Amino acid sequence: TIKGVFVYREVRLKSMVGKSEVVKIHGSCLYTERCGLYEPDDILEFYQNLESTLQEKYFDSVSITLLNESQNVSSTLLETDFQLPFKSFIGRNHKIVDIGGVPNLLNPEFHNISYSIDDIVQSIEIDRKSATNVAIFGASAADAVFLQTNGELMPVESVIYGSDGCGDRTIGSFSAIIDQSRESVGGGNENLRNENGCCCKLQRYNHSRIGFLGNLFVCEGQGDTAGSNRPLLKIVASKRKDKSINFVSAIRNCLKELYPEEGIGLGGIFTMKAGRFKAHVMPDFKDSVMEDGPEVNEWLE
Repeated sequence: TIKGVFVYREVRLKSMVGKSEVVKIHGSCLYTERCGLYEPDDILEFYQNLESTLQEKYFDSVSITLLNESQNVSSTLLETDFQLPFKSFIGRNHKIVDIGGVPNLLNPEFHNISYSIDDIVQSIEIDRKSATNVAIFGASAADAVFLQTNGELMPVESVIYGSDGCGDRTIGSFSAIIDQSRESVGGGNENLRNENGCCCKLQRYNHSRIGFLGNLFVCEGQGDTAGSNRPLLKIVASKRKDKSINFVSAIRNCLKELYPEEGIGLGGIFTMKAGRFKAHVMPDFKDSVMEDGPEVNEWLE
């Protein structure tokens, strides 16, 4: 069963889905809350409903295809099209993980909080001594101590754990930061400017810790379908009907509409083949405590 797991240190999170159970994992320095997530019985009906709702409300054109490991297509998709360090995330023991939280952002006391990927894996009950390999990806804040500033993080790791629990890892993560001085912080196409003239830098992030909040998808047994019959959904969409709704939000809204009484999660990776997009990158921290609401919205802009 796919599990929703909430990991916290210092500031506790309130579970947003169903009833949760507080768990202290032996040997882990992190406390967690966990709850089961709903899995539709009929995957064919699920993807057909998702496809029709996406096309009816959000995109002019939508196509959803069911892929599975035996088709030998996921490796090409992930390693070539998405340039990821793992061949598959079908595997088994899937987890959707919510780490830290907005309270850590609001208070300077918690800005330097960071979480080790290995500690996260241990806390969500993936046995590092028996797991052959683990795929981790998602979206989070970067480790502010490592970057010496606040920044966005796109964490992507493939870890092969040995019998001693230590991991041989391949990191494909990127971070993005804002340079408020408006001075160039590098060269080439990796540098972009926002509407205020500040530079944005996208850079490799060779570090196995994330910052004060994050959302991750984790599974073990990359490419190993033993105990798993879950297919991969390939979603292709074009021409948004509502420019204010992005691709991920459109999928999330559809899941809320299709399963209003259930806690359901969908983990995945997307890319843009063509076109222009606006991406949000957090500025550096404020020195004072912020109140959630207008003050935070102003800071984000």
